[in-house]
Amino acid sequence: MRFSISPETKFAFVLLVIAEILNLVFDLYNLYVGYDVITHFIGGVLVATIMADFVKAYINDHAHALNVLVTVGIGALWELAEFATDMLTGWSLQFGLRDTMGDLLVVFCAALVVNAIYILKKN
Repeated sequence: MRFSISPETKFAFVLLVIAEILNLVFDLYNLYVGYDVITHFIGGVLVATIMADFVKAYINDHAHALNVLVTVGIGALWELAEFATDMLTGWSLQFGLRDTMGDLLVVFCAALVVNAIYILKKN
């Protein structure tokens, strides 16, 4: 089977780009505390849909469990990149441990939701 990008992945990508552009224009991270949660959820959906596309094409056994694990792992790498950026630039992309753990929990939930949808669509 050949790897192809699903409509769900394309939609999540466009939604994330729009959300990030809106943040740049209107500084939504500072105006609305929940905006961070929204963008992390959309990012988690994007990674999970990309992984679902990949595992659907190349892996059959335990594909959804692998998808969740990889999605959370990529979320953790993203948080490490935010931390490194903060340390190197003096910015404040992270607001502490509670923010980081909340972000990872949101990515985990997004991965669970996406995989539940894919399982339901499959059955």
